Amino acid sequence: MLKSKICVSVLLVCLGLEAAPADHVVPLQEMERRIARETAGRRVNLGKVESFLAMDQVEEVLRTSKLDSQAIRAAAAMLSDEELSKLAQRADGVKADIQGGALSNTELTYVVIALVTALVVVIIFVA
Repeated sequence: MLKSKICVSVLLVCLGLEAAPADHVVPLQEMERRIARETAGRRVNLGKVESFLAMDQVEEVLRTSKLDSQAIRAAAAMLSDEELSKLAQRADGVKADIQGGALSNTELTYVVIALVTALVVVIIFVA
């Protein structure tokens, strides 16, 4: 009996199928919940940036500035969660100002160019 237990243990170790410890630092279900929550938060932030970039006024500024909105969207998707969160907050603030009429076209142009420049700088430093 003991010999068969040893054989099974040796076989499991050789196959890399060691028994998982029963007490993990973080339970698997908790890790799955955290990942799902972070993924959902990232999706929301990316949606905020997309929504901002899809505004007619912003698209017009990008066209007149000869900036590629698809490249900007792709760059935003490459940001870390923290950087994307900050960009989404800024985009929300500017969007609210645009919708409230607080920004003129000239101010909007400067703000959009500043946001895009910040995005490009972050991407360059990350790369």
